Amino acid sequence: MRRFLAGKVSVVEDGRMDGYYEEGEKYRNKRNYVPLVPPTSPPTTQLMWLKKNKVDLALGLMVNPGSQPTVKEMVRLGMGPYQPYKMTFACATPSHLPVFAEAMGKLGDGFVVGGGFPAWDDQSPGVKFMTDLQKKYHPNKWVGHIMYMGGFIEVMTQVEALRLAMQKKPLEQLKPIDVLNDGFYQIKNFDTGGISSTPLTYGPGKIEGVDKVRVDQLQNGKVVRQGVYPVHHIY
Repeated sequence: MRRFLAGKVSVVEDGRMDGYYEEGEKYRNKRNYVPLVPPTSPPTTQLMWLKKNKVDLALGLMVNPGSQPTVKEMVRLGMGPYQPYKMTFACATPSHLPVFAEAMGKLGDGFVVGGGFPAWDDQSPGVKFMTDLQKKYHPNKWVGHIMYMGGFIEVMTQVEALRLAMQKKPLEQLKPIDVLNDGFYQIKNFDTGGISSTPLTYGPGKIEGVDKVRVDQLQNGKVVRQGVYPVHHIY
C-alpha cells in the first residue's frame, strides 16, 4: 500500500518517517492536495485518486469545516478504517476531534487527530478542574469549545512563570525580560493535570512545551485516546 502526505507537513522536508515508508511507495506533496476548507463541493476527485492509487494512510492539516465534509465524502465513497476500502485519514490540530465528534458522531468513526486536547468527558484531573470552575463561576453559560482548554493552559503557564520570576524579584520590579528568563525558561516538567499531552518544559530554544503529542481516534462517536507519541513535528 501507499502512504500520502497532504499539505505542508514537515516530514516532507526532514524525512523522519522515512523508515515507515520502506515497504510502500512514498507520495509527497508540498502543496495543498485538498483545500484547507473545500469551497462548495466535496473533494471527490482527490479522494478517488487516493483510492485508485491504493493509498491507505493520508496525513495532513485541516480545520473542521474542511475535515467534516471530506470524511462525509469518504464514507459515501466507502473509504475509511471501517469502510470496504481501508484507509486512515489523519489531521493535526486545529482539526479538533472533540468538535468533530460533536458534529459527526459515529459517521466520522476512524478519523484521527494528533496534537489535540482531551474531550470534556475525559477523567483527567485537569479537565475535572476546568469543569468545576465553569460550574462554579458561570453555571448557566457553559463554554464548550475545546480551545477553552488551550486558553486554560496559557493561564496556568503565565501564572507559573510569574510565580517563579517573583522568587528572584518582587512584583513591582519585574520586567518582561525577567519573566521570560526567570519565569518561563525555568518551567520544568509542569503538570497541567492531563490537559496538555505531556508536562510542560521551557527554555532557550525550547518553546513548544511538550515533547510528545496525544493521538486520538473517533470510535463509536467518541474520542478515544490512542497514546502519546513524538510526532509533534510530523503533524
